[in-house]
Amino acid sequence: MKHCDICEKEVPRLTRRYKGEGYCPTCYSRYFKQKKCPKCGQSARLPIDDPNAICKKCMTAIPCTRCGKTKYRIGKMTQYGPVCTPCAIYFRPPKTCPRCGTISRRLSRYYKYGITEQVCPKCGLREHGTCALCHRFRRLFTTNLGKKKCKACLTIGEIPCPKCGKPMPAGRGNRCEECYYKELLDKRIKINCAAILSPLLEQRFTSFGHWLRKTVGPKKAALTINNYILLFVEIGYIHRDIPSYKGLLKIFGAGGLRRYLLPIRWMANEVGLINIDEELKTKLTEQRRIKTYLNIFEADTDKHRIINNYYKILKDKLKLNKTSLKSIRLSLCPATRLLDLSPTIPRQVDLNNYLSEAPGQRASLSGFITFLNNKYMAGLFLPSMKAKASRKKRLKSKQELMVLMTQNKLGLLYKKRLLGIALNYFHGLPISCGKTLFDFILVAPNGGINIYHQGQRYWLPDEVGNKLIKTS
Repeated sequence: MKHCDICEKEVPRLTRRYKGEGYCPTCYSRYFKQKKCPKCGQSARLPIDDPNAICKKCMTAIPCTRCGKTKYRIGKMTQYGPVCTPCAIYFRPPKTCPRCGTISRRLSRYYKYGITEQVCPKCGLREHGTCALCHRFRRLFTTNLGKKKCKACLTIGEIPCPKCGKPMPAGRGNRCEECYYKELLDKRIKINCAAILSPLLEQRFTSFGHWLRKTVGPKKAALTINNYILLFVEIGYIHRDIPSYKGLLKIFGAGGLRRYLLPIRWMANEVGLINIDEELKTKLTEQRRIKTYLNIFEADTDKHRIINNYYKILKDKLKLNKTSLKSIRLSLCPATRLLDLSPTIPRQVDLNNYLSEAPGQRASLSGFITFLNNKYMAGLFLPSMKAKASRKKRLKSKQELMVLMTQNKLGLLYKKRLLGIALNYFHGLPISCGKTLFDFILVAPNGGINIYHQGQRYWLPDEVGNKLIKTS
């Protein structure tokens, strides 16, 4: 039974579907009257409430509402107009697959494989996959060797390509894989040329596409050619032909040109249109990075003014050839990070915290600290790093000592290492002392052991001593 969308009655069959709505015989005779089609002038039953309605024959001559095809088989008449069979699935209501529970618009019956209920493509095409030879999605059959091939590749094997004559798997059809990608590349080059404004640049892009095919192969060229069209389109907005390397840097910057390494290589090495200037490239890259640091903070804020005043001093040094763009960039990096940690002008606690996280920036930060002290009377000083380094070394010695104490070894090398680590941890002596002072160990009268070195006595606790004097 069918459902009429107008009167909501259940009928065995609908007389007409118009713009997605079904009409029973009664509603069809009531709402569709005989009159002339406004497009072709022929008499037809048209809806009375739609003055722009046209007959079925004219309706089928309209391009597909979704994809715009002009020659097609009507798959569905929607409320927006007719659509072709491939597009019709997008106007179906989604349903649940009875086998896997997936919600899909592509439910269908696969009578060829004995499936009479509507299921999703995944359930209906379980025996399908990519053929090992022709790389097509086909129904696969397992060979005696365990390989999965489609029926054509399994039964026929190889045939000559109708295009180039080279042998190819029979499942490929009317052209081999290489011929397919060559045609795809030519098609994409032609489509992309429509986006380029300059005819000369169209010729350049076509020439680049053919060079790319020879360089990386037709498959990779066809799959990646669309990645390079933006370079030629952007150039076409400003120039009629490819400009000099300096002009390219002004449009894209050094970072932008890194995305187009193959086109730049083609321009420089193959056709000689540009000469790559590494010095200019480095200069513009550093300037771009410096500009990024200067724009970290919002305009008209104290931090923005501080970092820009510091940059003016660095720029004056650059004019006197006392620094370089790279040094300016390396100086601005820790300066902006230190400013980011502080409310306005950095405090000593902010400086200490920053150097504890990034001790390697101490030298690069010294010029900024001097600038803050001279310009803003900040009263900052760079803390000594010796104490922290000493604490780190002592912590490392402690960890190694704990590891050695858990080991049950009696070898001489082990004991000398244990003695050196213990002297380093408890008394700050070099670890190498363990090798030279091993023969000078004496048991202390009050427990532990004594080691004499350069007129000094160094005491170690029982736990270490027992390990050193233990013989079995």
